[in-house]
Amino acid sequence: MTKPTFLALHVLLTAMAHLIAAFSPPGSVVQSAVLVNDIIYVYGGQGDGMQASSNLYTLDVSRSWTTSSPPWANRTSDAGTVSVPKVYANVMWPSSDGNSIYIWGGSGGYNVTKKLAQSGFAQYKIATRSWSIPSTIASTPQERYFATVAWTSFGKAYIWGGWTDVYTGNTSRPKMTSNTNAFDSNKLEWSVLSSNITPRYGHTATILPTNSAVWSSQNAAGSYTPGPLQSHNAELGTDGISIIICGNASDVFVLNTQTWSWTQPAIDGTVPPERVGASAVMVNGQMILFFGIHTSENSSGSYLNDVVILDTRTTPFRWATTFDPLTSTNPLAVVGGIGGIIGIIIAVLFIGVAIFLFIRKPWRRSDNPKSWT
Repeated sequence: MTKPTFLALHVLLTAMAHLIAAFSPPGSVVQSAVLVNDIIYVYGGQGDGMQASSNLYTLDVSRSWTTSSPPWANRTSDAGTVSVPKVYANVMWPSSDGNSIYIWGGSGGYNVTKKLAQSGFAQYKIATRSWSIPSTIASTPQERYFATVAWTSFGKAYIWGGWTDVYTGNTSRPKMTSNTNAFDSNKLEWSVLSSNITPRYGHTATILPTNSAVWSSQNAAGSYTPGPLQSHNAELGTDGISIIICGNASDVFVLNTQTWSWTQPAIDGTVPPERVGASAVMVNGQMILFFGIHTSENSSGSYLNDVVILDTRTTPFRWATTFDPLTSTNPLAVVGGIGGIIGIIIAVLFIGVAIFLFIRKPWRRSDNPKSWT
């Protein structure tokens, strides 16, 4: 009989399908994101029902993939028993050694009218895939949402602006702020910086390679000057002087920080759906945008869970459907990282079992086996 063979094959194929099947995250808006080594980490966000979340996803950029099947992984369960904050419109940044990620601020949602524990401040350790709430760190600022963060290569993160109201524990009049707070991931210290910049929220901040944290004001001009934006995305170009700003995925412009001039680049390819509240990370000259909320004249908005790529390495720019990976120092990247190793092991086991079944044919055992003397 061949039934045992088919049963074994079915079990193996089912196991492989579960391991290899891609995870598809639900749609969300104003989540935070950061690139550490060759992994993008995405946290929080607001989804259906306008509920804040504590979801943690990762996207592997050590290998090539298409926008139709990005290799997302769900790391939400890494929280274990730690009560990580459910937030949207918070900020996230890495430590200088690349071993940790920090989150802070955000709003707990329209049904939460109390302060978040530790103002939404938490630490994720990458090596152990574990969360902690560093409650012993003093002077943690009161949370704000729709703030922005930029960080230096030597471990300083600067959080600027944002909005405070009853949903962030502010019982006084809601307001925008120009507050600037700094966090030193080497000393684990918070500090306050003075700022005379106009208060704002839903803005962006991009730090230049100078790693300077000195405020100055510049007037930019050009043939194309963008209008006011909110919940848009901005990333530093590969030349180290251009800031590439994506207003709603179909509205892209570039700010040259040497000449302080605006330009609107030509872009080839299929324009993705318009959106606000997306997240973006620049990887190897490719601006990866994901999620957000799609709005149109005929729609009140729908949450997106897609990934789009703006390739800024070409002239003109191009909306791409395939991601070109970083040159990784991780030897596992050649075989697709840990997922590739697991796939190879499963394949070897599958082939081994198939060969064993083919050679031994255990289903052909005789009812009257021969006696050997």
